[in-house]
Amino acid sequence: MHLFPKIVATEPIIRICIAYIMVGVLCSAHDTATGSSASTTNYEQWFTAIIQNKPCGWLHITEIRTGDRIETIENTQISLRRGSLLMTITMAERFNETIDGTPIEAHGSQTLSGVKTFSKMQFTKDSITYTTGHDRQSRSITIDQQGNDWLPPAAANRFLRDHLSAGSKLIEYQRISPIQGPQPTTITHQIHGGQQIEVMGRFVPAVEIKTTSSSMPGITTRNFVDTNGRLLKTSMNIGLWEIDMVASDQQLAQKQINPPEFMTGTFIKVDHPISRPREIRSALYEIQVKGSPTAAPQEERQIILPLSGYQRIVSTAEDRIQVKVDTNHLKKYSPVPPDHTYRDPSNMIDWDDPIISSLLAQALDREDMTAANNRNTAQKLCRFVHGYIDKRDLSVGFASAGEVARTRRGDCTEFAVLLASLLRAIDIPSRIASGLVYADQFMGHRQIFGYHMWTQAWIGGKDGCWIDFDAALNPNQFDATHIGITTSSLADGQYTNDLVRMVPILGRIDVKILKLQGNSVDAN
Repeated sequence: MHLFPKIVATEPIIRICIAYIMVGVLCSAHDTATGSSASTTNYEQWFTAIIQNKPCGWLHITEIRTGDRIETIENTQISLRRGSLLMTITMAERFNETIDGTPIEAHGSQTLSGVKTFSKMQFTKDSITYTTGHDRQSRSITIDQQGNDWLPPAAANRFLRDHLSAGSKLIEYQRISPIQGPQPTTITHQIHGGQQIEVMGRFVPAVEIKTTSSSMPGITTRNFVDTNGRLLKTSMNIGLWEIDMVASDQQLAQKQINPPEFMTGTFIKVDHPISRPREIRSALYEIQVKGSPTAAPQEERQIILPLSGYQRIVSTAEDRIQVKVDTNHLKKYSPVPPDHTYRDPSNMIDWDDPIISSLLAQALDREDMTAANNRNTAQKLCRFVHGYIDKRDLSVGFASAGEVARTRRGDCTEFAVLLASLLRAIDIPSRIASGLVYADQFMGHRQIFGYHMWTQAWIGGKDGCWIDFDAALNPNQFDATHIGITTSSLADGQYTNDLVRMVPILGRIDVKILKLQGNSVDAN
């Protein structure tokens, strides 16, 4: 069975990791100019982005002071290959603060395959007004920030510089960015010894700073600074890939790129094929996470899987877990009922877009519309989405439901968000699940598990559970060759943190099939 349009790519995760490098971890302890009302460039630096030893884009950071205000501007462009297709990701962030570190406002934007989203933060002493949206609509919330002691970019740079000058070996603070959302992230720097590193063709002395972020558990970034605290290089290992940002000049940073292909390396080969995989109704798997040479072994080899009405944990060990997926027997495992984030609209699940209401009128009749929390209604929507998206390819990165409704194009990510949006529009809580699915053949590889995305609906009211629906792959009956790894409401400012949970295990999972049960036969 050929699954070209349906297995998820991992570029949303790559995009997230680059965003974290750019705005959550990358902090250069440069000096700040003083005493002029005219605009003064305090700092400017270009970086070449390198993934799998191939140059694939650039990062440009500028800090400008005008009077008593400082503006930090960060722009990134990264290109990757998804099979034979070239994907380009752009991100921009602009943060304004006073010279004493009081935040004023911040702006962020991301563009992936032509789909652009934006975010904005306006700060007062006690609150943050957080606005997100795209070209058709926006939404705002106000968040209380009393007691939150975080630092905007220029203030964070001064804090880091002062502690480096004082000889500190452990430095910790909190930051906020509009790309990552309004919740503060704790950044921890550990200062290590000096060494020689290569920058722009020559070896220079540098001090290594290992950095972790509370939003990226299990991931350590290695930063190298010169004797003046100027950032020379930053590296992040995310399972399969080593992502580097190396100090360069503009000409070198923006030279011709050679982007890596990043999908096929995530495929997991199994030792024997699964016959008629879409008919498998029950399966038992053992999942093992292999160690990483750059990670803390015990922490990075642990795996926590989500529960659903079909998926349950049988046993756990330090580096492996047995998981059962059983679509024949729905198991209500007494979770906490979903909160408002699984009903509210967001940038990705924009069910308040008028086109979603138009699709509902096509998909359901009047009786279906009033049958909220009805499993049959959810299945009917699943079948509708399966037939509605008629341009199935890998050219779309991660589009919103409204965008998918207009273009009718995408792969499994687009099927998942459109179904989640339609469910919420009739008051059925929904979320997306990311994980693995079996494929007979995909992109020249056979007998593999590949990364995939599908939808879960909360069925049954306060005593209900999450039930899986895959509009891309099997619209009539969810099959047990799916293994969920993480879930997300795709709420604004939160879904990056949700999806990044998969980062430490990418390319490091082995799947062993212990038992399979189809419609009529067992296979061991």
